[in-house]
Amino acid sequence: MVSAPHSPIFPATSMIRTFTFAALNIGLASCLTLPLLAQDAPQDVPNAATEQEAATPETEQVRSLEPLPAGVAARGGDTEVTLVELDRLLVTRHGKRPEGIDVLNRLLVKAIIEELAEDAGVDFDKADVDARMAELDTQLRENGVEGGLIPQLVEGGIDPEVFQSTLRLSMLQAELTRLALGLADGEQPSNGQQNVWMDETLAKRGGVMDETTVFPANDEDVVVQSGSASITMAQFKERLRNELDAQVVEQACTQLLLKKVLLAQAGVVDKDIWRAAVDRELQRRREKTMSDTQFLNTSITYEDYLSAQGLSLATMAEDPSVEVTALTTVLARRKALESAPQDLAADAPLAERLEAGLKAAYEAELEYFDGYYGARLPLRVCMLRAVVEANELVPRSIEQANTYLGKLLPGLKTEGNFVDLVRKISDEMNTKQNDGALGVYGRGDERLPEGLRVAAWDYWDKTPVAGVTGPLEVSGGVALMWVGDAIPAPGWSDMAEVVESELQRRILNAALPEQGIHVFRARL
Repeated sequence: MVSAPHSPIFPATSMIRTFTFAALNIGLASCLTLPLLAQDAPQDVPNAATEQEAATPETEQVRSLEPLPAGVAARGGDTEVTLVELDRLLVTRHGKRPEGIDVLNRLLVKAIIEELAEDAGVDFDKADVDARMAELDTQLRENGVEGGLIPQLVEGGIDPEVFQSTLRLSMLQAELTRLALGLADGEQPSNGQQNVWMDETLAKRGGVMDETTVFPANDEDVVVQSGSASITMAQFKERLRNELDAQVVEQACTQLLLKKVLLAQAGVVDKDIWRAAVDRELQRRREKTMSDTQFLNTSITYEDYLSAQGLSLATMAEDPSVEVTALTTVLARRKALESAPQDLAADAPLAERLEAGLKAAYEAELEYFDGYYGARLPLRVCMLRAVVEANELVPRSIEQANTYLGKLLPGLKTEGNFVDLVRKISDEMNTKQNDGALGVYGRGDERLPEGLRVAAWDYWDKTPVAGVTGPLEVSGGVALMWVGDAIPAPGWSDMAEVVESELQRRILNAALPEQGIHVFRARL
């Protein structure tokens, strides 16, 4: 049932590391420690969450204030995601990553310490833990931490119950170490002494045996064990589900639910078409990942990258995020084929019919596609806060700001001049941090306020050379805007990809239930 005692994930030597609450961004003044099994996980590996990305629906999710029925992880409309489905996905995605191994470590350490404490007759009740928390709170306040302990827990995203449980374990471990070393009552053993004690304790128990290379299939099977202390898959799944970041779990629920909704819409999909859609998404991810500068001039392959996270091309091909994107590809192409001209030859190749359908979809919404994805202008802004009549809060009137900025116009000959001005005087702090960069916008891109968009394109149509337009009255003041050289509209091959992506986006957002997704409440 269990592997050899000294497995790769739980090595025989240096199998203990010191866990401090400071590692959870709490920054406690005192040195509370809890020894955990060392993680033999690769360092500096990009977060696997980027490999589970799917286009995010624009409608916000609705998180329930009431628990869902037993066994249900999420519900949207008539579609449900079970806890079994969620747990399977979370173990696949995170079970072998540091966050998953950390959950296993802490579960096993807890079981070991609880067992040893019971045998030794050592215990700390809630009152003892509360008293220790009060001491920590006092220490933090004395060290200048405003608000004491609770704000630190909130800032670190740490559930108070988890903190209390971990604190109790650290108290038990310290007391067990003190007894083993024969220290005087009340004397606190050092971190090193506690680690040595745990090393010796685990050695006497035969080390740590695990089944994490391939996780057991049954919930009652043991996944990690030391002596008589063991953790089953059921315990691991429950704790993993409840300790992973809430956004990670909600994302998984969303993708699982969207997959079900889209599968129902797609119906039967030809195997070759499905394989091509999945391969297309995997290739996109491969290219995106391997274009990262950290992989340049290295021998690391995409397969190496996945393997370091306990993943593979096979597991990724069955990941809901990949499947959701593949389903939107299938449905978008069906929609495009439906838009293909009726007079197109019935025996025309699929690729020809698809291109004709995408072009028809493009021409049907020409203003939209050209407005967002056609020719675009890179823009920068320099803004001064101003009001109609100057006051104590804003000591500059709109008239004064207009006059001042107008006098600066003749000296703004280059983009570099404009950036220098932004750095010196702009009051718009968000854009000032990026040298005034607003982004790149087409004629119909409604993400940019209409006044700025119209002013930019009016300027470009009249010149058309890069330069400054303004002063312009904007919300909160007056601005100058740098209009860069227009980026030409893409050729049809690129625009065809844009049209297909837009169809996918619409399909994905339409798949989200109208009332959002009702996600389970974590039960710690």
